[in-house]
Amino acid sequence: MDFDLETGIILAFEHKRNFRI
Repeated sequence: MDFDLETGIILAFEHKRNFRI
């Protein structure tokens, strides 16, 4: 279930980058 944590972090990071645009 560690994959969930990593996926969440990556998703949040990508979402923040998209939000900046």
